[in-house]
Amino acid sequence: MTQLDNQTRIDDLLPPDEVAALPSLHRRIAETFISMVEDYPIDGHVSERLGGRPDLHHSMDIGNPRYHKSEHWDQFTEAFIKSLLMPEYWEDFRNNGLNSGMESKTTARQLQDGIRKGSVFRNYAEQMGYSVDVSYHSLTDQERQIVDQPTITGLENEYVLLSGRVGEGQLDQFFDIDIGRPIYFPSNDRKLNSIDMRNAYYTCRVQNLVKTANIKPRVIAEIGGGFGGLAGNLKQLYGEATIILLDLPETLTIQMYYLKKRFPQARCLDILDIKNDPDCLRNLNGIDFVFLPGWEIVRLPDRCIDVWSNTESFGEMFRPISDGYVKEAGRTAQLQGVFYCHNRYAKKSSGTQYRFKDLAFDDHWLVLFGREGLKRSNYEVGLMRTEDPVAYPFSRWNREVPPYDFKDLWSLIVRFVELALRLSKGDGNISANTGFTGHLRNAVKQTRIALGKLKNSAMGRN
Repeated sequence: MTQLDNQTRIDDLLPPDEVAALPSLHRRIAETFISMVEDYPIDGHVSERLGGRPDLHHSMDIGNPRYHKSEHWDQFTEAFIKSLLMPEYWEDFRNNGLNSGMESKTTARQLQDGIRKGSVFRNYAEQMGYSVDVSYHSLTDQERQIVDQPTITGLENEYVLLSGRVGEGQLDQFFDIDIGRPIYFPSNDRKLNSIDMRNAYYTCRVQNLVKTANIKPRVIAEIGGGFGGLAGNLKQLYGEATIILLDLPETLTIQMYYLKKRFPQARCLDILDIKNDPDCLRNLNGIDFVFLPGWEIVRLPDRCIDVWSNTESFGEMFRPISDGYVKEAGRTAQLQGVFYCHNRYAKKSSGTQYRFKDLAFDDHWLVLFGREGLKRSNYEVGLMRTEDPVAYPFSRWNREVPPYDFKDLWSLIVRFVELALRLSKGDGNISANTGFTGHLRNAVKQTRIALGKLKNSAMGRN
């Protein structure tokens, strides 16, 4: 699709006179979206756009808007773009399907099927031409209790699990934020919501990583920020820091709405500001949030980011794009800057094969911790940027991270042989690891000394 065709479709979906009539916040969001999608594929059918084989496009450029929308995000259709003209639906965006794919898998699937429990979404869906089922909010309290109890039990178990990892009460400081009217479930004076608990967990993990690296975050960047929950928590935790969000244009609109509602006095930069003043990213003092489409990461100066994070979205990108993000993070990270990454072991929903262990972290990232994530299908890692190459980089550390193939098997065999040789010959450090042969030589030496002493003693008696 040419730029002219794209602009024509945008004008049809978002007529300029209707955009101009929107309230100020929604007008700015719509204008920013329009500016971001000049060369961005607003339509779906991503696989068709790339000739049916996105896995063959190895030369995808992180700076090219064309490649940022993978098959996973085909669900963002014209219906979503039209919603930018409907401010009344944004007040309930966390329970009406507008943030499809950012709240839960169920929400994404139900939006695609045109089904969502909730009267607000019923109106929205009918206007967009979807069919909907019975409203959840029309149920009686007794009926809701029956429907909700399995969910409440699952959320309580999840709360106990996450609290056990980060400390009792640590999650609670990031709960009870009603922007977007999320569906909460009451439990022991708490209002539980799975995605809020997970964002709280990620926040605590970033906080621990920052403490381990002994840094004071001034600029924090998040790749794929969902609806903005984690970014908001990090701003709450580090009030003087600038938070940069890099994402698709559709998700950035939701982040802009959520974060400007959560922090009404925040000073923000978006693509309109950056196009007016390309150098504004070189001085972010006093700026609270920066909203950038992912391909604009190339504008960030070298060594300007203290904390990088990505949770759950690398597997939703084309493989060369996720690699591009990681390489750009290496370029822009401060020395001793950190990267928190929590993602699936493997995923294919983008149209290309993704594996956690294949992420393109170079030899200047020191692995500070790595462990199984919130689910058995996830893994999390914390890394710190170093000036010199590290002895045990991510490319070696990740060999034992599943899934495995024959290449991994060969690597494990090589490592086994290396360890066997070290156990046999040692590694050159006599005090640390002499190896079996070193121990044997030492035993022979000590035996000779002991025999010599016995001989001398015997001769002395004679």
